[in-house]
Amino acid sequence: MSTNIKFKDDARQALKEGVDMVYNAVRVSLGAEGRNVIVPTHDGGYTITKDGVSIARSIYPGDTYAAIGASLVKEAAGRTNSQAGDGTTTATVLARSIFNLGLEKIDQGTSSVELKKGIDQATKDIVEYLKHSSTEVTKETLIDVATVSANGDRELGEIISKAFNKIGEHGQVLTEESDTEETYVELREGVVLDNGYTSRIFRTDAIKDICELDEPYVLLHRGKIEKSDRIVKLFDTVFKKPHERLLIITDDIDPFVHSIIGQNVDNGSIKGRVCVVIMPQILKVQKDLLNDLAVLTGATIVSDEKGTKIGVQVLGKVKKCVASERDTVIVGDANNLNDVIKEIKDKIEDTDNKFDKEELQERLARITGGVATLYVGAKSDSELREKQDRIEDSINATRSSLEEGIVSGGGVALANLYNRMFIRVKTSWYQRMFPLLSIFFGVYKTPSSFTTGYNIVVSACLNPYHQILENAGISFKFLNQGRGIDVRTGEEVCMLEAGIIDPTKVVRCALENAASVAGTFLTTEAVIARNNEDKS
Repeated sequence: MSTNIKFKDDARQALKEGVDMVYNAVRVSLGAEGRNVIVPTHDGGYTITKDGVSIARSIYPGDTYAAIGASLVKEAAGRTNSQAGDGTTTATVLARSIFNLGLEKIDQGTSSVELKKGIDQATKDIVEYLKHSSTEVTKETLIDVATVSANGDRELGEIISKAFNKIGEHGQVLTEESDTEETYVELREGVVLDNGYTSRIFRTDAIKDICELDEPYVLLHRGKIEKSDRIVKLFDTVFKKPHERLLIITDDIDPFVHSIIGQNVDNGSIKGRVCVVIMPQILKVQKDLLNDLAVLTGATIVSDEKGTKIGVQVLGKVKKCVASERDTVIVGDANNLNDVIKEIKDKIEDTDNKFDKEELQERLARITGGVATLYVGAKSDSELREKQDRIEDSINATRSSLEEGIVSGGGVALANLYNRMFIRVKTSWYQRMFPLLSIFFGVYKTPSSFTTGYNIVVSACLNPYHQILENAGISFKFLNQGRGIDVRTGEEVCMLEAGIIDPTKVVRCALENAASVAGTFLTTEAVIARNNEDKS
């Protein structure tokens, strides 16, 4: 294998080409007046979307160095999508802004290492400010969050917010295609685990980053799965029938056993038919959650203590399982849990211990939170896919708002930070009046590399707001704290009062991921790329 190498400015400028390529494609989709982008699909066709991460992932520059640069914004968007489920376009705009502003300063002699330290500190300070200024979500503002993230579709916003109001904070909203042109919601009971799949090889949908299994068998295992031969025998039996699926939930799994499963997925024999999920270990309540799953699924827990072994005789079954990188939703027969729910409620009533009561309430919330299935209808396949993307963004944004609250939307929450946090270097009247003499005698104050890095992030925070206005054909202008432009009407409004709001978690994750990957790229001094003509 032969390689090519570029150094310093040449390396960073080569990366910039790919960064700009993704940015230019993604930025047009930002905001209520953002436009759609047509992207290729895995089946050789095309679809229309406003989803930033879908647009970014569809771009593969022909130049190797540009492709590496494109991976910068792809990573920022992908991480944000995994953590918050929305804000991918904002992450893309921020990442490009920080990277390009940083390049300009490095070209002028700024230390890239100190620059990155300033970027990191600014990010921490801004995140603290966002958390401090965050407002708890209400039923009314929940509708606004869902509506904004559904690209201003009030009807969808109301459907999604009502679903969350019914299923609670720990509930989940899933999407499926409707048999009609109508969009509606059905509620079912389900159990939510705070861990997702152990590897992305189990995904059944690469765009949504999920593994979705219909009517899978369920293996519940207490302790560590260490014997690969038993797993192989189980696979031989379960997967004899072409339509069977298997969900494995365990406390732990040996890396070798996991690799055996991965090899079977890679060779295509069970691809899209199996998923491995590790039980969350942080909360004490999780000790009882495996028993609750046994009741829900009808499975027998495999345990060395009880002498039960892996085999088809211990398997249970559920209606559906949807696992992401963040969590796993299991939908079964809710009636199976009636006795368990009654028992937990009785214990909550009987106990006076505050901590025990909280743990029981947490456990109850996880098995009674419920699952809302939103059936999406449309007049055409293209409209359906575009609508599904908007609904997915809205669902994720709504969930994020319940977790960390809300801030002013439309890019205003970040834009307001400019006057508040931008570090201005103080100079004397003499230096201002005679700058050339000051420079000549070496007394003219210039920002440190750290301060420059800090100000780069603060300056970049203006760009999402600027881009939203640009997409609406509105000129940029500064406004008072919490105020911005409603791009649908062109009027100046208080964003929170007007219902133009963003989940704090979405804004936070977008900034953190953009600053992280951009800062890392700015400290790059060499890029080693494979030769495109080398077939090895």
